[in-house]
Amino acid sequence: MKKLYDQREVSRLTGISESQIRYWDRQGLISHRERDRGRLWFDFQSLVAFRTVRDLRRQGVSLHRIRHCVAKLRQIMPGLKQPLSEVRISLDRGQLILGKNRRRFTPEGQLFIDFAEVKAAPVTLATEAHEELFFQALEDEDAGRLLEAREKYEKILAAVPDHVDALVNLGTILYLWASANSGSAWMAFL
Repeated sequence: MKKLYDQREVSRLTGISESQIRYWDRQGLISHRERDRGRLWFDFQSLVAFRTVRDLRRQGVSLHRIRHCVAKLRQIMPGLKQPLSEVRISLDRGQLILGKNRRRFTPEGQLFIDFAEVKAAPVTLATEAHEELFFQALEDEDAGRLLEAREKYEKILAAVPDHVDALVNLGTILYLWASANSGSAWMAFL
């Protein structure tokens, strides 16, 4: 595999104009690795970063917003050398979402949990049953039975999607589980 790509090769591989490549380099968005006789040379990580910026721009994300996102990433993860290729950046309902190590978060560092991904079978419960089930879930949570509490909150939400207390508590459980576990344990919990 080739080590470095000049701006012409980057342009050909990504469909980004050479002037745009030079501009993004001058802005510090994606920095070149070497300069030789007026040519800029980029590594593979830079190539991935160019594709990321290209894709975000095609989705309507402004360059200012991308630069702001990169600046925030450098603040919260100072060890990153090329944030645009080391962190997965996507657009979800107009919001930039970052992903690293199976975690999703906003550029401000806020953990992102997409409740739309939580699937539950529709359940019809009487109003009193919702509250009873909610209190049972609280007891499970207090006793450390997070999986049981999660299942009860999901049953409540399947019947009453705007049950604020169940939403908040489910979010807390998912956050606590994500903080305490990683990898396969986290995926099994979801």
